[in-house]
Amino acid sequence: MENAINNLYGLEDILAGLDFTKNDDLLSYIGHDDRKKLVLIHYGTHDEVEQRLQFILYLKEHLPITDIFHKYVDIEKGYFIIDYSEQTIDISIPKESRHQGWGFLSKNVKLYIISTLINVANIIKTAYKICTVDNFFTPDSFLIRDGKMYLRNIRMLHPGTENQSNSSPSIRMLGWMIIHFISGYYPVKFDLSNKDLMKSNLSYFIPDYAIIDLVLKCLSEEEQPDWDTISLALDTFFRKTRNSTSENTVSFFRGTEGVKDNSWINLDLMSIIPDNDSWSNGKAGYYYCMNMLISTIKHVEHTFTSINSPSVESGLFRGTAGFFLGDTETAEWHMKEYFPAPIAFNIEEGAAGQGLAALLKLKTLNPKVTFSNSVRYADYLLEYQTEDGSWRFNSRKGIFGFTHGVAGVASFLWLFYLHFPEERIKEAAIRTMDYLIMHSHDNNGSINWPVRIDKNVVTPWFDDGATGIALAFIVAYKATMNDLYKKMAEDVLSGIPADYHSNHLCYLNGLAGIGDTYLEAFYTFKNPIWKSRASFIFNQLSHLRCRNESGYYWVVENEQKLRSGLLDGNLGIFYFLYRFVSDGRIPHLFMPE
Repeated sequence: MENAINNLYGLEDILAGLDFTKNDDLLSYIGHDDRKKLVLIHYGTHDEVEQRLQFILYLKEHLPITDIFHKYVDIEKGYFIIDYSEQTIDISIPKESRHQGWGFLSKNVKLYIISTLINVANIIKTAYKICTVDNFFTPDSFLIRDGKMYLRNIRMLHPGTENQSNSSPSIRMLGWMIIHFISGYYPVKFDLSNKDLMKSNLSYFIPDYAIIDLVLKCLSEEEQPDWDTISLALDTFFRKTRNSTSENTVSFFRGTEGVKDNSWINLDLMSIIPDNDSWSNGKAGYYYCMNMLISTIKHVEHTFTSINSPSVESGLFRGTAGFFLGDTETAEWHMKEYFPAPIAFNIEEGAAGQGLAALLKLKTLNPKVTFSNSVRYADYLLEYQTEDGSWRFNSRKGIFGFTHGVAGVASFLWLFYLHFPEERIKEAAIRTMDYLIMHSHDNNGSINWPVRIDKNVVTPWFDDGATGIALAFIVAYKATMNDLYKKMAEDVLSGIPADYHSNHLCYLNGLAGIGDTYLEAFYTFKNPIWKSRASFIFNQLSHLRCRNESGYYWVVENEQKLRSGLLDGNLGIFYFLYRFVSDGRIPHLFMPE
């Protein structure tokens, strides 16, 4: 009884205000350990509560459900409370499986994942056999406590067996769970409407054709398997995995043979022209991307036109400088007339981004014009550089990444120096690299930085993470041939797992940006490990493509909508894939030709 009272800490006010005209509620409160708790409270008249209690005792004879930790019943009304505050099964799956392919997981982790799916299937099968289910099961219907699985959502279970044959939605959900837990990707990444393409793509990530066939049948509208067939298939998969003689199975990791033909993508480019005019996710980025790739896309016919007059804003991503990168008919005087005074120092919205835009236009502009449009931003940056080699970004110091911080500024200075060697620029850039090195963290031989000096979050992304900072060291090496910069770049990239998986696919905060920078490391350092890593990402992305009536596309994040932008959508993925098959003819997205 004392434990029950302790568990009710923080619930007193909620219990005092129960509306007994309802039946149950999911309620959250702060417990005695100052952590958020979630409970199911069932309440009603005396007879309703007693009937529900008897039903739950019946369920506990057949299903693993959590205990009732508090109840109260008087002659008129009552309630009981069940704890929901434990890990759901998606959260409790070992974290290494979320960023590694199945073939790279240890046998123990594989067996844990398969046994989890077997338990889910058996619980669902039993539930439909012994009671009425008024909804379909989802991963959130289950929880893990002390290594044991429990059925979490008992609100959907009721006395009777009227709907035993109506388990189709739950079977479909189980198919989605198998995809997610074994491939590491959310099912929305795969083309559920195209059986042949989906089967081909799944075969790259799931090394068992019987399981792939099971998944396709689970997701089918016509030929869904029964629960006994599902259990048998999962049990067989468990035994095959347990009896495997090799600890890891990496046979699905293939090279890029057979994909050199560009037509394998067959993307309808016109269908993904964005609505806005920006470079980061609008028309300017689209036209810039097409201008860079057109020489390698033999089957594309497209007429590029000038974009309407821009609004005058600072920076590269959404500013006027980025706008002119996509305008193929820009006259030289336009850059002078429209580039506004910078409002910041960084790439996204500041001087470094505007100067970089001028350099990226180097191939199509007179070098003198490029110099005049970029040197003023270099001068501006040198004027405000602090003694330690950094800058204050929005009144903050200690922002290290490419988009918003020091690495992006350093990249612009080194790129400027590569094309217009000036010793003062080199000296300023060296001070910036010294600042980055001084604030780096050595993590067992790999190097990383937090997103900010006061925010201990480390990411692999190009935006403000490891990949964008690595590019700064790659460019610094190109400009100086200093082996220290080479070592730093390779140590940074080595901190990203070689078999890295992610549901984030775009350029700025996803796999495409990592892959593009791997390629730059390969072409700069001639180390085949970086081509191998780029190949791994290439294969992931090429087996995650979906198809509609217009052509192929990717579900960039976790929602089924077409993101088309260069940095946050399909165009950035498209850029990396075509750069990969171009054999070095296309530059890194943030480097001039």
